[in-house]
Amino acid sequence: MDAKGRRGALIASRRKERNLSQESLGEMVGLRQNQISQIENGKRGISDKARVQIAVALDLMEILTPLEAAEISNPPHPREKEEVTSA
Repeated sequence: MDAKGRRGALIASRRKERNLSQESLGEMVGLRQNQISQIENGKRGISDKARVQIAVALDLMEILTPLEAAEISNPPHPREKEEVTSA
């Protein structure tokens, strides 16, 4: 099984544990049911943004890169973010 397949299987498993339908998860993250199905079946790649949204919705940090997981766990303080963007 390739990376897309493993990631999709993790998403499907966690979604089912949470008793969510593909449609419900899709509504939570801004995707259609058929897109969630394709992701879960490893037939569709997933954008970084969608991967982060799904990870947060399902509390499934395993599908994130270490940097993405760290950013979610330790978001920058609003003041720090402001200074970075204005520099």
